[in-house]
Amino acid sequence: GSTYQTQLQKDGLKLGPVRILPGRLSVSRAFGDIEAKNPLLGGNPKVLISTPEIQTFKLSKKTDFLLLGSDGIFEKCSNSYLSRVVWKTLKSKEGLNKFNLHECLGEC
Repeated sequence: GSTYQTQLQKDGLKLGPVRILPGRLSVSRAFGDIEAKNPLLGGNPKVLISTPEIQTFKLSKKTDFLLLGSDGIFEKCSNSYLSRVVWKTLKSKEGLNKFNLHECLGEC
């Protein structure tokens, strides 16, 4: 999210469309790219932060669903758009049995 991007900029790193430079970290493979963090392999120790962004809230009987997603989805699609997509899917005759995330969120 924006906290992560701010921290990267403060450390002199650049977040690109696919990778974080220097260090060549592929965001979707953050757990597997040792060369992104190890200076001996051309990486930067500050390229990954180990403090996650966490929000807590109470669920109630009025909570209809909980949608979890990455910043790649929430930076491209609004909460209201995502809510409409989920409701449309839940109300369809097939419901979640035929749910295809790629079709529903193709714009993201």
